[in-house]
Amino acid sequence: MNCFVQRPAGGVVFLLLSLLNSVSSHAQTSPPQYSLVPLVNNSLSIADGVSNAAAYTDNSTLIKADDVSKGYHLPWPFPFYGQSFNDVAVDSNGSLWLGAPHRRQPHVVLQHEGPVISPWSNDLDSTVSGNGVTVQHKSNPERVVFSWSTATYCNSQDVNEFETVIYPNGYIIVRYLSFGSVARDEGSGISSGLSGEFLNLSNTVAPVYQLAGQTFLFEPDLNRITSLIDSDLDGLDDSKEQLFGSDPFNPDSDGDGIKDGWQYYLLGKQPLKVTTISVADIDVIEGDTGIQQANMSITVDRVDHPLIELYYQTLDGSAQAGLDYLASGQVIAIPRGSMAVSMPVLLLGDRLPEGSETIKIAFTTLTHAANIRLAQPEALLRIRDNDPDIDHDLVTDKLDNCLLIANSGQKDQDNDGYGNRCDPDLNNDGLTDFGDLLIFADNLGSANPLTDFNADGFTDFGDLLIFFDHLGLPAGPSGFAY
Repeated sequence: MNCFVQRPAGGVVFLLLSLLNSVSSHAQTSPPQYSLVPLVNNSLSIADGVSNAAAYTDNSTLIKADDVSKGYHLPWPFPFYGQSFNDVAVDSNGSLWLGAPHRRQPHVVLQHEGPVISPWSNDLDSTVSGNGVTVQHKSNPERVVFSWSTATYCNSQDVNEFETVIYPNGYIIVRYLSFGSVARDEGSGISSGLSGEFLNLSNTVAPVYQLAGQTFLFEPDLNRITSLIDSDLDGLDDSKEQLFGSDPFNPDSDGDGIKDGWQYYLLGKQPLKVTTISVADIDVIEGDTGIQQANMSITVDRVDHPLIELYYQTLDGSAQAGLDYLASGQVIAIPRGSMAVSMPVLLLGDRLPEGSETIKIAFTTLTHAANIRLAQPEALLRIRDNDPDIDHDLVTDKLDNCLLIANSGQKDQDNDGYGNRCDPDLNNDGLTDFGDLLIFADNLGSANPLTDFNADGFTDFGDLLIFFDHLGLPAGPSGFAY
């Protein structure tokens, strides 16, 4: 473009365009589809271009020239003024033309032209100075960054730096990084191309060349630019709020001063911190009779959670339903604001020496939200037997006629309260001695159960070894004696 036709700030044409934009803006009768929000003193005001260390999936310099435009295929449909666009034409003069053929005009009349995003409407040229126009597709959060590093047409030494970032929900961020010695703005902002559907940043705030170091968000009303429902106008539609467990009627669910939509789309974070549900393993003492209730504690790690519902089911470990406990499965609710609830498990008491037994408790979250998780899918309830069995022969000690030697059969041939396995005192005189040896010798090789201490069917050498182990000792000990 010829430098002669460039118009200085405050020129007649600029003044007329500004007046037209202002009149058209005030003529809108319906609520605006976008609002303009300054972003101050937070991470969103930091440059997101090539110099930024954030990961990106592609990076290319589209333009390093004067008065040209190139197309870029967006990675996702971009909602803009009630339409959805998959392609954009990027021009060297500071504008993005949505779904349009390549355009490269240096002066955008917002109230009549579009659909367009024009962060700085000017006659720009990166042929000599600047890095040109660069595009990056980035993730976490998902976005596309368009960066301009360019001089004005008539001042090739002063490089101007600014960028536009677009997001899948229709958010648009413009960042003005630095300007050379320019004093020109043809009226920058966004427009659908239809009369009355535009937002002029230059008129609303100030000419762009005065905004170095400032960042602005064009924030859409999702209810108007998409078919989605956003009850609290926080930029995060109700269906996603339900998925995340945030409040669809509170724009700042976690009270951190940042809208839920900003958290998700602009910062790449879920609007609520993860709520973790934990169930600790417990140990209980088994009773002798009847039904005993054990209470397991279900806890959450934060108080500002939604209503949480869990389903639990008791499962056999080493304990058996019907013998050691009553099987159950039911829904447990953790109300809003509560950090712990009890879950009952009913145990059946007995007098059998069983050792420790376990019941598995399996949990399923019925509140399906991305920010609610179970620390573990199962917990253990251990039943500690209150019927001791020192010799592990499955006979409780108080009923065991040989306390220290396993004899599950409990054979007591002479009915003296001592089992055969620990009773070589055959004449019942209180000690195992020579008199008992004579009785044993008389029965050697026989099937007499009195002297068959190991219960193998015969009185033999194995029984003799048992006899000598008890020589000089009394019978027993026994849990009881008659």
